[in-house]
Amino acid sequence: MCRSARNFGFAVLGGICDALAGIALGEKQVVPVRPPEYPLDPAVYESYMGKYEGEDGTSLIVERSGDNLFFIFQDEYTIPFYPVSETLFHHTVIDREYEFERDSEGNILFLGIKKSRGIGELKR
Repeated sequence: MCRSARNFGFAVLGGICDALAGIALGEKQVVPVRPPEYPLDPAVYESYMGKYEGEDGTSLIVERSGDNLFFIFQDEYTIPFYPVSETLFHHTVIDREYEFERDSEGNILFLGIKKSRGIGELKR
């Protein structure tokens, strides 16, 4: 089976619970806006491809299939995304962002997930 054809395998339960609690408590709700896609140079994206691992054993593989960009988290969950800058990517369905950075030696680091509980820094 093609990895990109898999289901996400998870639900954003924390976000759902937080939103429902906010509604029940009368808090103002904000509807996220999908950021515009950034015209990323394919060579920049290719430089991010590979496997990243955290000190706790967390793993993330960055791949592509044609024009579709995605992560494979823990060798199990496929997470589709698109570029919003040269270092920041946004999930195609839910309001989550993923960030990369180069360290002082030029190594690429996956900094983690924003707008969620995150998975921490992963190194390739």
